[in-house]
Amino acid sequence: MKDEDWLKAQFAFPLVRTNMEGVYTIPPPPDYLDLKTASDATLWQHGLLLQRPKPDAHPAIVAAWNKVSERGFRTIAPHLGPVPDSVRRVKKGPAPSQVTETNWCGCVLQGSGNWRSVTGSLRLPYLSIPPQGFQGSNGPASLSAWVGLDGFGPTSSQLFQAVMFFYLDTTTNPPSATFHSPSLWWLVPDPNMPGASQIFLSTAITNPPGMKSGDLVQIYCGYVTALDGSIWGSAYFLFFNDLELTVIPEPEGSKGRDLGRYCGPYQVGETPIFMNFFVPGPPGISGQGGSIEWIMENESVTGGYLDTIMPVFSASENSIAPVTFTQAMGYGQSGGVTGDPANGFTVVWVSNVASVALAPETVSITYT
Repeated sequence: MKDEDWLKAQFAFPLVRTNMEGVYTIPPPPDYLDLKTASDATLWQHGLLLQRPKPDAHPAIVAAWNKVSERGFRTIAPHLGPVPDSVRRVKKGPAPSQVTETNWCGCVLQGSGNWRSVTGSLRLPYLSIPPQGFQGSNGPASLSAWVGLDGFGPTSSQLFQAVMFFYLDTTTNPPSATFHSPSLWWLVPDPNMPGASQIFLSTAITNPPGMKSGDLVQIYCGYVTALDGSIWGSAYFLFFNDLELTVIPEPEGSKGRDLGRYCGPYQVGETPIFMNFFVPGPPGISGQGGSIEWIMENESVTGGYLDTIMPVFSASENSIAPVTFTQAMGYGQSGGVTGDPANGFTVVWVSNVASVALAPETVSITYT
């Protein structure tokens, strides 16, 4: 564990320890910080690596960011715990040059070889029972959506990723999507097995805000360089949750009383929640990723549970619609390369069970 003096000397902002050794977060930003006018340099001084949308970005993302700018957000100190045992992510060997495995679907960008960060915003999907049901199988597949750095290529054995896990809970009536704790993963080369990976970091957020289908979450992970030259991993989850306005009634028994801040019925929206992390990386890491990824994954297949069935997977209720990463961008060295999925290529799920459509700053995935 690093001592306090060393931590204070590494970045322009303070780091706060989490309950997990070697993983840090930031304190809440000051009340006077105005997201509408703050420059990127000002955000960095407070440890905020927020990816603000371009003026011509997807309208839903621009609207969500505008609401964040108007209302601000709450930073919550994450409580971290182990990732469920059912999830396995140690890659056993080098990936093929084109992925045709049954557990991956999405988009990968290679090219420059100096990717520093990747981001994508996702509306948490709706899940439902497929027409054939789950009889004769082990039930619905467990799924995830994630953005990642460095995970693709014939020689890649490293992957840094921020992940949202979810599954269809068939014990409820009607069945409903259940969202696991968001997780961070960092796989690095295994020195005892060339081309294979070992886990450097795996941790789950055990105190996330409530999540439900349709909520918007922005996911980010990247490499940052400390003042001593070491490479750190940085990740965040920005939970927009329910941004609709709701009426707050006058407290019972309050009529005629001086309530100070209460001024009759008014409308507020839920404040977005920000949870972020900084992790010292393994020795020898370059801090320049060879690829960036936006992926949907069948975790059951990844974990070796093959006798499961995909639920109907949709971005909107009561319809089959693509699940879409918006504000999907990758960034290279400062002032250098930027990446857009429309200029990349698609990693396709086999057996024609999924298709991917690319557009500027967008990756849309449809399960058929």
